[in-house]
Amino acid sequence: MTQRAAWPKIAVIGAGAVGGYFGGMLARAGAPVVMIGRAPFAEAVNKNGLLLDTLIVRSFVVPSILRILGPWFWWPTLVRSRPLPQR
Repeated sequence: MTQRAAWPKIAVIGAGAVGGYFGGMLARAGAPVVMIGRAPFAEAVNKNGLLLDTLIVRSFVVPSILRILGPWFWWPTLVRSRPLPQR
């Protein structure tokens, strides 16, 4: 059995910026993905391909999620075991 056969068929309906990203990541992982989007998006992907830029995700999506979730969002931080010295 090939790796591709283990995946279910996936359709991303309304693929735009977010759907295109997740559909692209699934396709990159080996899943059989069909993206259904607006004509300009489909034409651009057919003509130029799909570029997955994680810089945008790290720069905009993660801080946005942090702002929305606030104290429920876990992010690694430096944990100090003792107070800082006074200056």
